[in-house]
Amino acid sequence: RYIINHDEAVIVTDHQVHGDSYEEDYLTDVLKRRALQFLDTAEEKRNATGQPFFMWIGTPAAHANFAPAPQYEYTAYGEKAPRTPTWNKIGTDRHQTVRELQPMTATQIEQSDSAYSRRLGTLRSVDEMIGAIYEHLETTGEANNTYFIYTADHGFHLGQLGMGFDKRQLYDTDIRVPYFIRGPGIPKGMVRHDPISHVDLAPTVIDIATGEVPQNWDGQSYLPLLSGNQQATWRQDALIQYFGEGITETCGSGNNTYHSVNEEVVSWFSGKYIPAPCDGANNTYTCVRRVTPDLKVDDIMCAFTCFLHPGGTQVPCPQDQPEGYGEYYDMTVDFWQTTNTARDLPDQKRKDLSERLEELRNCKGQDGCS
Repeated sequence: RYIINHDEAVIVTDHQVHGDSYEEDYLTDVLKRRALQFLDTAEEKRNATGQPFFMWIGTPAAHANFAPAPQYEYTAYGEKAPRTPTWNKIGTDRHQTVRELQPMTATQIEQSDSAYSRRLGTLRSVDEMIGAIYEHLETTGEANNTYFIYTADHGFHLGQLGMGFDKRQLYDTDIRVPYFIRGPGIPKGMVRHDPISHVDLAPTVIDIATGEVPQNWDGQSYLPLLSGNQQATWRQDALIQYFGEGITETCGSGNNTYHSVNEEVVSWFSGKYIPAPCDGANNTYTCVRRVTPDLKVDDIMCAFTCFLHPGGTQVPCPQDQPEGYGEYYDMTVDFWQTTNTARDLPDQKRKDLSERLEELRNCKGQDGCS
């Protein structure tokens, strides 16, 4: 059960408090209905004032507990998580949290695959929501006057390095996200290879709406990149940071199925997944992720922060372990990040990357973070 916050206050009414009925309570569908209602109101305001609207939708899909709508429960039934080169391989050359793992058991593999297939099922409802929103805007004549930005808050590993499911590591499975944009002046089918970060999203939206970005914001507007102008310049790296919990932690998920009760389809709790390892000691890192438009540079270097104990004093990381000498992957030759080559970095390259990492870590504002 859940309660939806409305206008920063919890409104406790019959339609705000939700339970286990699919028709009334499946959250992605609830958000779809609310989005369409918002667009009706926004259209009235736009006709009256000429002002644009802004709508942000954050669906629960494909987050745990990986519960598809009943009609999509078996959309990808039997599909297995991709068996990448690092799938269920223990990374002995990685930082402590990862190298101390054990391979997944047969049951854990089965549950990781289940999470993968059920996540795909949840996205069918997201597809329906996006389609309904687009059709609404097309009907009102606003579709071609509206920017659509589609992305996610993080990636997701499913079995890589023995980790059944989660999102807190420095590898591309976890840090890369889908990023699709449609809108006025954007060439159809254009693909760019630029290291966009989520801190750049708000500046871009504000730039679209007002033509300027607050000077004290660190993120940059990528609006100039959207025109297809190949002369538009952009930085060639991005900062990646994660501040670990400091303790060995596992992340679980419930598992729901559907039953018919008095001719109503309801969701029932049917058990839990075995919790998967997701965090651990000295899992705090800062990385510089580099990409050039021609993909001749495509790499990542990460440095770690170590602590005496969770929440305790910061201490030097042991120099004979990856926490001390870092992790480095060159995806032009090792796309799946199978081997940590940080120890093989030439001194000058290590120095340059370390200095750039610190610049990105400490930059401030439009001028400092460009």
